[in-house]
Amino acid sequence: MDLQPEPRRATAEGIALLSLPRGALVTQIQRAYYAEDGRPVETADTVVPTALCELVYEVSVATG
Repeated sequence: MDLQPEPRRATAEGIALLSLPRGALVTQIQRAYYAEDGRPVETADTVVPTALCELVYEVSVATG
């Protein structure tokens, strides 16, 4: 899985859908999941209001 969070200003659509004030910051999370053979099998774009949540995630590091 790839995870790429990006902070930005909310779009007009995001402001309306999330009931945010104009100029609010949001974090967009773009994710992609891959099959064992490397094929992408699912993608997701999630937008969360930066002021209303804390993003926490784990990253595993394989050694070998």
